[in-house]
Order: sequence, then C-alpha cells, then structure tokens
Amino acid sequence: VQAWALAHPDKVVTEHPLESEMALRRQLESEEAELEAINRQLFDAMVDTVFGNAGIATMADGQDFSAPSSGGSSAADVPSLMAARQEAKETITSLRSQIDSIVAARQSA
Repeated sequence: VQAWALAHPDKVVTEHPLESEMALRRQLESEEAELEAINRQLFDAMVDTVFGNAGIATMADGQDFSAPSSGGSSAADVPSLMAARQEAKETITSLRSQIDSIVAARQSA
C-alpha cells in the first residue's frame, strides 16, 4: 500500500472530502448569527430613535430623527451597524457561493 501511495500521490486523500465544506458551513452559521445580532441592534436603535424620549421630542418638534435617545443606542450607531450588516451579508453570500461550488464539484465527480 505504501509503495502504491508513493507512486500515486495524486490519488492519496489527506483530508476528509467534506472537511472544507463543513468548515465553510460552520463559518456561514457564525456569520448568520452575527448578522442576526446586528439586525437586532439596528432594530433597537430605530425603536429608541422613534419611541425614546429624544425621538418623541424630535417628532413633536418636527426636527431631524438623528438625535440620540436616552435608551442607550443612538442613531449615530446606525451607520456603523449598517456597514457591519452589509459586510456580513457580503460574506454570507460569498460563503454560500463557495459551498455551492464545492457541492457542485462533488456531485459532478
């Protein structure tokens, strides 16, 4: 067996065929959880802006909604959260594409 393996190194499998796919799937799950957390933070920031003390005063005054509320989150957090959300979505799309490529290659082999 060893002689054959040395003569045919291209035929020797050194890792499980699904190992890379499973690593990508674990990373995908992690990114999806991160996206969910970001979405929750965005929702909380928007609720605070609209329904928090500053948001109520802003609505009554007819002014800009970007004033921070007393609820802890502020509208100032929203741009950074939106950037993080977009980055997470792009990473998820890339990971799904990579997984699909691995699955397609395995099915055609």
